[in-house]
Amino acid sequence: MSSSINGFGTQPIRIAGGKSVSRAADGSDTGASPDSASSDAPSDSVSISSAARSMATLEAAVSQSSTVDSARVAAVQQRIEDGTYKPDPQRIADKLIRMERELPGRQGRQ
Repeated sequence: MSSSINGFGTQPIRIAGGKSVSRAADGSDTGASPDSASSDAPSDSVSISSAARSMATLEAAVSQSSTVDSARVAAVQQRIEDGTYKPDPQRIADKLIRMERELPGRQGRQ
């Protein structure tokens, strides 16, 4: 059994038991069953957990944020062009080691 949940089309939606739900002119479900006018028929419902809502909110926020600090990139580029950029090898090594330790499954290894 295959169901389409994308909301496109004008055909009635078939649900369990061979019943169908027709669509209104605006594409929304009317909730009425053309096969049966009975209100005793069981209805299906979907609920979104608070965790899923939080994840959707976070995903939207992340997709709208910039992952690159353009001002910082420009400043580093300028320092490289000026010849004043002097990377600190010890600081780079320390950060690489810390990043390695924070990787999953790598805890406690030295």
